Amino acid sequence: MKMKATLIVITGPSGVGKQSVIKTLRQMMDKEGISHTFSVSSTTRQPRPGEVGGVDYHFRTLRDFEEMVSWQQFLEHAKVHDNYYGTEIAPIQQSLDCGESVILDIDVQGATTVRQVARDRNMPLIDLFIAPPFPEIEILRRRLQGRGTDPEHVIEKRLRNATGELARKDEFTHVVINDELQGAAEQCLRHVKACLFA
Repeated sequence: MKMKATLIVITGPSGVGKQSVIKTLRQMMDKEGISHTFSVSSTTRQPRPGEVGGVDYHFRTLRDFEEMVSWQQFLEHAKVHDNYYGTEIAPIQQSLDCGESVILDIDVQGATTVRQVARDRNMPLIDLFIAPPFPEIEILRRRLQGRGTDPEHVIEKRLRNATGELARKDEFTHVVINDELQGAAEQCLRHVKACLFA
C-alpha cells in the first residue's frame, strides 16, 4: 500500500516532552523506512544552551520575523510566552511534493491554524496532543524546573498557559500521555502509521 505524504502535527504544553517524543518517534520512523522530515520553526526567542540555529529553530530577529509575516511566508505564526514562533510554508510544501511527510512541533494555537489551513487546501493531516500524566500541572512544574533553563517567573507563565492548552486537548484527534518516553513514542507511531497507510 502506498504511503501518502502527510502533515504530522505534534503539540502539547511546555515541559511535556514533545522534543524527546519527536526525536524517538523519528528514530522509529527511520527504522521502519517511513520517509519524513522535520519542520524547523522560526522564532524570535534566544537559543537555549545546546540549541543550534537551523537545527532546533531558525532564530530570527523581530524585524526579520515581521518582514516574513508581511510576505506571507508562514503557514502559521503566533506569539507564545512573549516570543514569536512560525512555520514556514515553502520547505513544507517542497517536502510534501517529494513524497515526504512533515513533522511539525508547534503550540496549540498554531496547531489549530494548521489544521484549518490543511482542511482548506485538502492536505492530509494527523494531529497528536502530548499530555502529561496526572497531576498534570505538578508534573509539568517538576519537568520545567528540572530543565534548569528558565527562571521561576517564566516557569509560572508557562504553567498558566499550560492550563489553557490542556483544556483544549479534546480538540485533537489523538491524545498521547507521556508518562514513559518509549511507550509514548510507540503510541504516536501507531497513530501515524494508521494515517499514512490508510
